[in-house]
Amino acid sequence: MSKHITIHGRLWIDSAGNTYHTTTVAIDGKHVLSTPIAYGYGNQYAYTGWTALAEAGHVPALNVNEAPLRAAERAGLTLDYPCTHVGRKRDL
Repeated sequence: MSKHITIHGRLWIDSAGNTYHTTTVAIDGKHVLSTPIAYGYGNQYAYTGWTALAEAGHVPALNVNEAPLRAAERAGLTLDYPCTHVGRKRDL
């Protein structure tokens, strides 16, 4: 049975223009882990979530220059990584 992974990112931009994120990760709809606040813009949150999953032993580690979506395909998994922008740091 194929696993479905969802990495939900929350992004916040401070007054200096720096972007920070947190992630909440679920496998087959069940919450597995959350990550602390980290610096990174764009879809960096997907890399943060995937790396945390790999460190916990749920998925294989990323190869050099490999995107999480490609790693999921390689492992026979499906991956969604939606993102929400929040207006305040405390909403991360």
